[in-house]
Amino acid sequence: HSTISESTAMIDSIENIEIRQQIQQQWRKIIQQAKADLCILILETAEEQRSTAALNYDNHANKLYSIHHNALDFTTLPLKMIDLIHEYCRMIGERIQSIYRYKIECFRLKLNKIQHHE
Repeated sequence: HSTISESTAMIDSIENIEIRQQIQQQWRKIIQQAKADLCILILETAEEQRSTAALNYDNHANKLYSIHHNALDFTTLPLKMIDLIHEYCRMIGERIQSIYRYKIECFRLKLNKIQHHE
């Protein structure tokens, strides 16, 4: 925050009111654009993490079913137990997806608020 304060102090020190107001307006636009860019980056990062987690989950679930189907004895979990685990994970995934959508919507509202203040 010190660099922002220093920049604001430098702008405020400009004696010509018109130039000072133009620079202040440009400064506000730069800050708002930086905030908007940061929100977009956060959204993109969250989407990448969600996709990676979903792919990782799918790979592990497929591996679990593959191990079960390729087993020659009864040392693996019964298929019903695997199905229950899968269903439990699906419900957790739906809850995580719901939280993800909520956070995305919060970011979008914040981004719209930032962009409308330009």
